[in-house]
Amino acid sequence: MSTFDPKEHPHIRYNPLMEEWVTVSPHRMKRPWKGQVEKPEEEEIPSYDPNNSLCPGNTRSSGKVVSIPSMRERFCSTMIFQLF
Repeated sequence: MSTFDPKEHPHIRYNPLMEEWVTVSPHRMKRPWKGQVEKPEEEEIPSYDPNNSLCPGNTRSSGKVVSIPSMRERFCSTMIFQLF
């Protein structure tokens, strides 16, 4: 007979916060997955959207057209959508 190992053997524990007994099955995560694994759908995102007010060169909600330099250098801008 082998010794009891809580990381290997199913057992029950008392949860004092919920005042109930809970079953624990640590061996379940060691089972091999035999289900289907699907590749996530790749979405093509355009680098420029003429309808997006945050894209460089588009008209902002304030009516201004702000040109933003390339993203390879630092850029500081005023807040477009102020919270307060």
